[in-house]
Amino acid sequence: MRNITTYKDWEINHIAALLDHPNMVGNFLALSIPFFLLFETPIYAVGAGLCCLCLCFTQSSTSIMAFFISSLGYFLIKNVKNLKVVVGIVLAVCALTLVVFSSPKFNKVQNGLTGRTETWKYAIEKIKDNPIFGQGTGKFATFGFTQGQSDEYSGMRWEFVHNDYLEMAINVGILGVVLFFFLIGSTFLNFNLSPENRAGFSYIASMVAFLVIMVGSFPMEFAPCALLGMVGFWGSERL
Repeated sequence: MRNITTYKDWEINHIAALLDHPNMVGNFLALSIPFFLLFETPIYAVGAGLCCLCLCFTQSSTSIMAFFISSLGYFLIKNVKNLKVVVGIVLAVCALTLVVFSSPKFNKVQNGLTGRTETWKYAIEKIKDNPIFGQGTGKFATFGFTQGQSDEYSGMRWEFVHNDYLEMAINVGILGVVLFFFLIGSTFLNFNLSPENRAGFSYIASMVAFLVIMVGSFPMEFAPCALLGMVGFWGSERL
């Protein structure tokens, strides 16, 4: 694995895969799994299980958390009127989350979320340069931010903030971020909660996964992931 990946020493346990980026593979899986839940035939259950297994192999904490939260949302929406089921789902997901993130390979808070916290602090300072209207798309990459000497990730050059909300604030300002949240909020408020809207549940679960991934990655800056996010949004709007 070491010989076929371009990752540094702290990444050698990751699967390089065809996309050569385990976090991107994890993102694709987290965005796709809700659509396996739409079908009740065994073959799709097997497919969902394989996707979950591959998701664990990527060791992508952001993608795994997105999967947990979107799956929780999916089953909560489908069983919103059944209190016992809702409580059971919440407790099961919380227990599973504690088990998974008790492993140092998944719980990355101690190392600053693999260097992200320092980058986020830098991004917040840059937002202050033009907080209302932003500084234009792709601006963060031009800053040439390099990780400091305070941790094991020193010397890394970051092309993206690894938080699309902060990246958006740099690009289009706080005004753009507020408009984005109004758009997403409108989608949730107007969503069809009818039990017959099974396809809609999958689309909105995928959209929730995308919104979670935006916290720790850059799906809006990566065209294939952005397209999947748009599909989730469109489906939630139309169904």
